[in-house]
Amino acid sequence: MLMVVAITVILITFRHDAVLSSTRKELRTLDLVLAEETDRSLQSVRLLVDSVVEQINIKGIADSQTLNTKMATLEIHEDLRARIAGVPQLDAVTIVNTKGFIVNFSRKWPVADNDLSDRDWFKSIRDGGKDFLYLSKTLIDRATFKPTIYLGRRLSAPNGDFIGLVLAAVQLRHFDRFYDSLNLPESDSVALWRKDGILLTQYPLSPSPSNTPLHGFLPSEEKPEVEGTYEDTITSREGVQQTKIVASAKTPQFPVQVTIARDKRSVLAAWKRDAAALILAGFIILIAVAILLAGLIKHLKTLDATAILCQEREQAILARNEIEEALRQSQKLEFVGQLTGGIAHDFNNVLTVVVSGLNVLRRKLDKGDTDVSDVVTRILDATSRAASLTRRLLALARQKPTEAVEIDPNELLAELIELIGHAIEGPVTIATSLADDLWQVRVDASQFENVILNLAVNARDAMSSGGVLSISAENHTVREEDQIAPKIEAGEYLLVTVADTGVGMPDEVISKSFEPFFTTKPIGKGTGLGLSQVMSFARQSGGHVTVSSEVGTGTTFQMFIPRLTEHPQIFAEVEETSQASLSALRTLAADPYAMQF
Repeated sequence: MLMVVAITVILITFRHDAVLSSTRKELRTLDLVLAEETDRSLQSVRLLVDSVVEQINIKGIADSQTLNTKMATLEIHEDLRARIAGVPQLDAVTIVNTKGFIVNFSRKWPVADNDLSDRDWFKSIRDGGKDFLYLSKTLIDRATFKPTIYLGRRLSAPNGDFIGLVLAAVQLRHFDRFYDSLNLPESDSVALWRKDGILLTQYPLSPSPSNTPLHGFLPSEEKPEVEGTYEDTITSREGVQQTKIVASAKTPQFPVQVTIARDKRSVLAAWKRDAAALILAGFIILIAVAILLAGLIKHLKTLDATAILCQEREQAILARNEIEEALRQSQKLEFVGQLTGGIAHDFNNVLTVVVSGLNVLRRKLDKGDTDVSDVVTRILDATSRAASLTRRLLALARQKPTEAVEIDPNELLAELIELIGHAIEGPVTIATSLADDLWQVRVDASQFENVILNLAVNARDAMSSGGVLSISAENHTVREEDQIAPKIEAGEYLLVTVADTGVGMPDEVISKSFEPFFTTKPIGKGTGLGLSQVMSFARQSGGHVTVSSEVGTGTTFQMFIPRLTEHPQIFAEVEETSQASLSALRTLAADPYAMQF
């Protein structure tokens, strides 16, 4: 019960912190968007002002008299009107001379003879340095009666003398309309400040500029500006205190700061509903726990009976485990017999070649033919392959590394096919096709021979009633658009194909054909490692093997071995399937009865 209470309190606290954290992040993101939009709006006005100043500079105007002469024309007035047409936040552009009189005005032509030299913005721009840029406080435009801020640029002669100014009137209602389009919550308020703490505008609009929603933002000498998120407590005119969550951000290019605030009570309203639901859920759980405890007390006798049943169940489990252990031992013995018979079968394949060679040698000697060097060479090659088979078995058991060398496929395959012809007897016809100038490859020659011999023997076993064994080799280029197999990358390969017209394999056998120890042959006829070693060899060589088969038609194996380039690639590590075979054989070599399935 204490845990239920503790978890409920933790969840309520966590939800409280999460709601506040999420709100701060949301307000910070929204404030940055507002600051960026404000900066873009002011930047558009500034670019227009700069373009007017540049136009004046291009005309070579260096004094106020020339400014009055060249810029006080209807053509300049039309140009100013055209410039502000595409800037919705801009109300008017004015060119003023050194005496404060309007030279040209985009809103009206001819211009009124008004003296503006007493305005604060005129004095600030006049007394500023060369190319001084000025942003005014909020003013009510005397012609439109709309809240406006002025963005002005000083016109300076080459020697720095004041010759006039260019002034742009920016409508603050443009920002208010943008804030209104965001559909902010009712408790949100947005304020636009000048860097020195002058409030430019706020949303929702306040009846009085002094009624600022964020008095805590106003800068002081120690803290001229605020950046980031914080909380601010304000007091309304009615004397009600409110805590606001505030986000504040500066515009990148102007002395303007944007703040957005949200009432903390409205933020926590949803949290309060969640907290009430959690408290109710915790109370219900406490009642359920109490009822459960009462029920448990009433059923102590049932628990005694359950304990007896559990003891009987444990005894049944022990008996089942003993039966499973006996079954595992039986499977281990079966595996040992299968593996031993398979290894004998592989050696028998090699001995078949040796016996065939000896028979040929005897027939030649009986005929008095002493030219037996070729036959002796074949026998020596076969015994060398027998030794190689032994080395591979040791390599499987001891992880002996392969010995990759550069080979000429034409020479090696020609000798190997001749040997296969003597080794495979019966109603099997061998058809070969070797392309001229096959690309050289880098492989372990002994393993390569054993792989081809293994595929040929498997093909012979699949054609007990006779058939055609086809062995071919060609240069093959795999392109990006070719979809041969997912693991065959684009490049140049030696393609070796071994096909038969035997019984074929169904799809469920094809999907498992390269798995270690999987075989369809009877015990003693195969280890199930042959095709696994074929795949392992191809991947060690940087290539791949594909198989296609149809029941009653035959089977085709295609082995892709990368062409030897100027900088041959390092062989890949042994695949996971080959590693599984190595682990199984090493374990069996150490203790045949220690195999774990």
